Amino acid sequence: MTTEIAAEAAQQPPPQSRSQLSVRMGWGSAIFQAVLVVLGVVLGFAVTDWQANAREQNEAQHALSGIIEEIGANRDAVVSARTYHEAKLTAMIASQKSNAKLDIGIFERGFVAPAQVSAAAWTSASEVGALAHLPFDQVLSLSKVYAQQAAYMQQQSTVASIIYTEIFSRGTEGMLDNAAGLRSIVSTLQYREQQLEEAYAAAIGQYTATMP
Repeated sequence: MTTEIAAEAAQQPPPQSRSQLSVRMGWGSAIFQAVLVVLGVVLGFAVTDWQANAREQNEAQHALSGIIEEIGANRDAVVSARTYHEAKLTAMIASQKSNAKLDIGIFERGFVAPAQVSAAAWTSASEVGALAHLPFDQVLSLSKVYAQQAAYMQQQSTVASIIYTEIFSRGTEGMLDNAAGLRSIVSTLQYREQQLEEAYAAAIGQYTATMP
């Protein structure tokens, strides 16, 4: 019996070895837990980034839809203005051919009637940073459309100034007497509106083509 107890005792690790083993197991557990914590943090950041990216993409697509809707409304307004100006040009050319004086009655909406266009959706999308999450080529294309629209609006201001100055100086009859000058103004607006209409249509077509 004594021999068996002695043999069993010999097989047991010394107290120091058991202590070292316990320390190693403790470190192993701590490292495993630390790895789990780090992995959890990394996954948490990844999920947060994915959610943020998804939110930004949704905001960008929402902004793009608003811009295209705005462009569609602007196109309708420009088509109406172009149609009006084309009709006035036809009437003025007919009057010139018949050597008749222009009749103020043909200008039911004024000597010119430029379209009232908006850039609110584009400006808002720019200010909130939504455009940064759209493809560069798409943003560049849209920016050119709005730049062309801004030029049209500037031309409206210039034309209005010319007409008001002429009316103030010579009256309505003075404008009618200067048929060639009036025809040039209306023709310039009509040409700009035709170009802008085409730019709007191209932007809407590009958006439609990229829709899923």
